[in-house]
Amino acid sequence: MTQGHPNRHHYIPVFYLKRWAGSDRRICQFSEHMGEIVPNRRSPKATGFVDGLYKIEGFPEHLNQQVEKKFFQPTDSMAAKSLSMMESYGNNTKWDNKLRSAWTLFLISLLLRCPEDVDIFSKWWGGEFIRTDRESEQEYQKRRRDSDPVTFRDYLTNRPTSEIEVTKFRILSKLIGSQEIGQTINNFNWHVVCFPPNCVPLMTSDRPIIRTNGLMRPNGHLAIPIGPKRLFVATPDDNMSKYLQQAPLTQIAKEINQHVVRSAMRFSYAEDDKHLKFVAKNFGKLRQPRLIESIIKENESIVSPINVK
Repeated sequence: MTQGHPNRHHYIPVFYLKRWAGSDRRICQFSEHMGEIVPNRRSPKATGFVDGLYKIEGFPEHLNQQVEKKFFQPTDSMAAKSLSMMESYGNNTKWDNKLRSAWTLFLISLLLRCPEDVDIFSKWWGGEFIRTDRESEQEYQKRRRDSDPVTFRDYLTNRPTSEIEVTKFRILSKLIGSQEIGQTINNFNWHVVCFPPNCVPLMTSDRPIIRTNGLMRPNGHLAIPIGPKRLFVATPDDNMSKYLQQAPLTQIAKEINQHVVRSAMRFSYAEDDKHLKFVAKNFGKLRQPRLIESIIKENESIVSPINVK
C-alpha cells in the first residue's frame, strides 16, 4: 500500500518496478489505447495497481484493508530485502531460510495476485462457498436448531458478505503460501544472470514470471527480470546452470523481452520508449495460462464449507 493512498493495492509492487526508473524516478509504461500501444512515463507508484483489489467487502473501513496490510505488505517488504541482496551479491548471496522463503513467496504471489486472477478466484469462490454435498448436509442437520435455515446450502447462501470475503482471501493467501510449491522453489538452484552494458536492456510487464516446461519436469525453470541488466532464474537441476554459463546473453535478453511483453495483460515496462516498435509488435500476443485456473481445475474443492470457521 502506498502512503496517502490506503486503497491503492499494487499487484506489481513499487519496489520491483523501481529497478527500471530513470534519473527522473519514472519508468516507461506501455499500454494499449484504442488499438495502439502508447508509452507514458509513470512513477512506479502510479502503475500496476487497482484500487481496492484486496479490500474485504462488508467490513468497516478501518478493517477492510487487512489483506493488504497483514499479507501483501509484509510479503513485499521482505522480498525487497531479498532483491537488494541479489543486487549486491549476485550468485554469492548468502541466503538464510527467512529471506529465501520470502523471495519464493513473492514469486508465487505474482502468479496469483493480479486483477484477472483475483476476479477468476472470486467468481469461483462465490459458487464454491455455497456448494454442499450429502455428508456436509447430514452434518448440518445434526447441528441445526429450529431457528436455522432448513438446509446447509440455505445457511451458507445467507451468510454475510464479510464472511464470504474473509474466507476467500484466507484461501487465496493459503494458496500463495503453499508449502509444497514453496519448498519446491526453495530447493531449486538459484542464479542471478548479469547482462553486459552493450546488451539490450531487459523489460518487464504485469506478467513478469516466465515458467518453462513446468516446475517439476526436467529442464523446467522459473525466471523473472529483476532489473534492466539482471535476471533471476530458478531451476531444479544443473543443466540450466551449465547453459547459462555458456549461452549468448544477447539472445537470452531478446527472448526474455519477447516473453514478458507477449505475456502482458495491461502493461509492459522499460527504462524508456526505445522499445515502442518492439512492444507494438508483441504486446499481449501470447498470454500465459493462469495458474489460478489450473489450481481450480485440479482442486474440485480447496476447502469444505463445513470446516470454515
